[in-house]
Amino acid sequence: ATGGALRGINLEYSPERIVQSSDGFLKTEPYEPKVLKQHSEAQPDTDKVDGERYLKTVIYFMIKATDYEFPPFQTYHAFAANMQERLLCEEVLYVSDTATESHYTPDNWRNTGAQIVGTILVDMTWLREKNVIKPMEPVPGSMAVRLCRVEYELVSVAKKTQIEV
Repeated sequence: ATGGALRGINLEYSPERIVQSSDGFLKTEPYEPKVLKQHSEAQPDTDKVDGERYLKTVIYFMIKATDYEFPPFQTYHAFAANMQERLLCEEVLYVSDTATESHYTPDNWRNTGAQIVGTILVDMTWLREKNVIKPMEPVPGSMAVRLCRVEYELVSVAKKTQIEV
Protein backbone atom coordinates (compact mmCIF):
# COMPACT_ATOMS: atom_id res chain seq x y z
CA ALA A 1 0.00 0.00 0.00
CA THR A 2 2.80 2.42 0.77
CA GLY A 3 4.35 1.76 -2.65
CA GLY A 4 1.13 2.93 -4.29
CA ALA A 5 1.08 6.11 -2.18
CA LEU A 6 4.71 6.90 -3.01
CA ARG A 7 4.08 6.29 -6.70
CA GLY A 8 1.07 8.59 -6.56
CA ILE A 9 3.23 11.41 -5.21
CA ASN A 10 5.73 11.25 -8.09
CA LEU A 11 4.50 9.30 -11.14
CA GLU A 12 7.30 10.54 -13.41
CA TYR A 13 10.25 9.13 -11.43
CA SER A 14 8.75 6.24 -9.49
CA PRO A 15 8.84 2.65 -10.74
CA GLU A 16 5.80 1.32 -12.56
CA ARG A 17 3.59 -0.88 -10.41
CA ILE A 18 2.65 -4.30 -11.74
CA VAL A 19 -0.82 -5.51 -10.83
CA GLN A 20 -0.69 -9.17 -9.83
CA SER A 21 -4.07 -9.87 -8.37
CA SER A 22 -6.24 -12.80 -9.38
CA ASP A 23 -9.81 -12.71 -10.56
CA GLY A 24 -12.17 -15.62 -10.31
CA PHE A 25 -15.74 -16.57 -11.06
CA LEU A 26 -17.97 -18.50 -8.74
CA LYS A 27 -18.58 -21.71 -10.63
CA THR A 28 -20.76 -24.74 -10.11
CA GLU A 29 -18.84 -27.94 -10.80
CA PRO A 30 -19.94 -31.58 -10.69
CA TYR A 31 -18.53 -33.11 -7.52
CA GLU A 32 -15.55 -35.20 -8.67
CA PRO A 33 -13.22 -35.91 -5.74
CA LYS A 34 -11.46 -38.71 -7.65
CA VAL A 35 -10.65 -36.35 -10.54
CA LEU A 36 -10.02 -33.10 -8.65
CA LYS A 37 -8.23 -33.44 -5.30
CA GLN A 38 -9.55 -29.98 -4.36
CA HIS A 39 -13.08 -31.42 -4.24
CA SER A 40 -12.13 -33.94 -1.56
CA GLU A 41 -11.77 -31.04 0.91
CA ALA A 42 -15.42 -29.95 0.59
CA GLN A 43 -18.91 -31.34 1.09
CA PRO A 44 -21.09 -31.33 -2.05
CA ASP A 45 -24.74 -30.30 -2.24
CA THR A 46 -27.35 -32.35 -4.06
CA ASP A 47 -29.11 -30.17 -6.60
CA LYS A 48 -32.90 -30.18 -6.14
CA VAL A 49 -33.45 -29.71 -9.85
CA ASP A 50 -31.33 -32.48 -11.38
CA GLY A 51 -30.54 -34.64 -8.33
CA GLU A 52 -26.76 -34.60 -9.02
CA ARG A 53 -24.02 -33.68 -6.51
CA TYR A 54 -22.17 -30.41 -7.03
CA LEU A 55 -19.81 -28.00 -5.39
CA LYS A 56 -21.72 -24.81 -5.95
CA THR A 57 -19.11 -22.44 -4.67
CA VAL A 58 -15.92 -23.15 -6.55
CA ILE A 59 -13.74 -20.29 -7.70
CA TYR A 60 -11.91 -20.38 -11.02
CA PHE A 61 -8.95 -18.04 -10.57
CA MET A 62 -7.11 -16.24 -13.33
CA ILE A 63 -3.90 -14.34 -12.62
CA LYS A 64 -4.21 -10.81 -13.93
CA ALA A 65 -0.82 -9.21 -14.60
CA THR A 66 -0.87 -8.24 -18.30
CA ASP A 67 -3.22 -8.15 -21.27
CA TYR A 68 -4.46 -11.69 -21.66
CA GLU A 69 -7.48 -13.61 -22.96
CA PHE A 70 -8.26 -16.47 -20.62
CA PRO A 71 -9.42 -19.83 -21.96
CA PRO A 72 -13.22 -19.91 -22.05
CA PHE A 73 -14.95 -22.14 -19.57
CA GLN A 74 -18.33 -23.78 -19.79
CA THR A 75 -20.93 -22.61 -17.33
CA TYR A 76 -24.56 -23.52 -16.91
CA HIS A 77 -27.63 -22.81 -14.86
CA ALA A 78 -30.52 -25.22 -14.29
CA PHE A 79 -34.10 -24.15 -13.72
CA ALA A 80 -37.22 -26.16 -12.92
CA ALA A 81 -39.09 -26.61 -16.22
CA ASN A 82 -42.41 -25.52 -14.71
CA MET A 83 -40.92 -22.28 -13.40
CA GLN A 84 -42.55 -19.23 -14.98
CA GLU A 85 -40.11 -16.67 -13.58
CA ARG A 86 -37.34 -15.16 -15.69
CA LEU A 87 -34.28 -17.33 -16.39
CA LEU A 88 -31.68 -15.13 -14.72
CA CYS A 89 -28.10 -16.42 -14.79
CA GLU A 90 -25.79 -14.72 -12.32
CA GLU A 91 -22.00 -14.88 -12.46
CA VAL A 92 -20.12 -13.65 -9.39
CA LEU A 93 -16.63 -12.16 -9.78
CA TYR A 94 -14.03 -12.41 -7.00
CA VAL A 95 -10.64 -10.74 -6.63
CA SER A 96 -7.71 -11.75 -4.44
CA ASP A 97 -4.12 -10.67 -3.94
CA THR A 98 -3.09 -14.14 -2.82
CA ALA A 99 -5.45 -16.87 -4.13
CA THR A 100 -4.41 -18.43 -7.44
CA GLU A 101 -5.65 -22.03 -7.32
CA SER A 102 -8.87 -23.13 -9.00
CA HIS A 103 -11.54 -25.55 -7.81
CA TYR A 104 -11.54 -24.63 -4.09
CA THR A 105 -14.60 -23.31 -2.32
CA PRO A 106 -14.58 -19.67 -1.20
CA ASP A 107 -14.42 -20.72 2.46
CA ASN A 108 -11.31 -22.85 1.89
CA TRP A 109 -8.21 -21.41 3.62
CA ARG A 110 -6.52 -21.00 0.22
CA ASN A 111 -9.09 -18.34 -0.65
CA THR A 112 -8.61 -16.28 2.50
CA GLY A 113 -8.93 -12.63 1.55
CA ALA A 114 -10.88 -13.25 -1.67
CA GLN A 115 -13.63 -10.66 -2.04
CA ILE A 116 -16.69 -10.31 -4.25
CA VAL A 117 -16.15 -7.34 -6.54
CA GLY A 118 -19.14 -7.61 -8.84
CA THR A 119 -21.77 -9.69 -10.56
CA ILE A 120 -22.94 -10.21 -14.10
CA LEU A 121 -26.65 -10.89 -14.51
CA VAL A 122 -27.80 -12.33 -17.84
CA ASP A 123 -31.48 -12.75 -18.68
CA MET A 124 -31.85 -15.93 -20.76
CA THR A 125 -35.67 -16.01 -20.68
CA TRP A 126 -35.72 -15.52 -24.45
CA LEU A 127 -34.33 -19.06 -24.86
CA ARG A 128 -37.52 -20.48 -23.34
CA GLU A 129 -39.82 -18.00 -25.12
CA LYS A 130 -38.34 -18.84 -28.55
CA ASN A 131 -38.27 -22.60 -27.77
CA VAL A 132 -34.49 -22.74 -28.12
CA ILE A 133 -34.26 -24.85 -24.97
CA LYS A 134 -36.57 -27.74 -24.21
CA PRO A 135 -37.29 -29.29 -20.82
CA MET A 136 -35.12 -32.28 -19.94
CA GLU A 137 -36.68 -35.32 -18.32
CA PRO A 138 -35.16 -36.52 -15.04
CA VAL A 139 -33.33 -39.80 -14.78
CA PRO A 140 -35.89 -42.51 -13.86
CA GLY A 141 -35.82 -43.25 -10.13
CA SER A 142 -34.02 -40.02 -9.24
CA MET A 143 -35.33 -37.27 -6.99
CA ALA A 144 -34.86 -34.74 -9.80
CA VAL A 145 -37.58 -32.73 -11.53
CA ARG A 146 -38.00 -31.74 -15.20
CA LEU A 147 -35.52 -28.99 -15.89
CA CYS A 148 -34.31 -26.47 -18.41
CA ARG A 149 -30.57 -26.09 -18.64
CA VAL A 150 -28.94 -22.91 -19.94
CA GLU A 151 -25.32 -23.47 -21.03
CA TYR A 152 -22.80 -20.99 -22.36
CA GLU A 153 -19.09 -20.24 -22.45
CA LEU A 154 -17.76 -17.47 -20.26
CA VAL A 155 -14.82 -15.67 -21.86
CA SER A 156 -12.74 -13.18 -19.86
CA VAL A 157 -10.15 -10.77 -21.19
CA ALA A 158 -7.73 -8.88 -18.93
CA LYS A 159 -6.71 -5.47 -20.23
CA LYS A 160 -4.26 -3.88 -17.84
CA THR A 161 -6.26 -3.66 -14.59
CA GLN A 162 -9.71 -4.32 -16.11
CA ILE A 163 -11.59 -7.53 -16.84
CA GLU A 164 -13.93 -7.69 -19.83
CA VAL A 165 -16.43 -10.54 -20.16
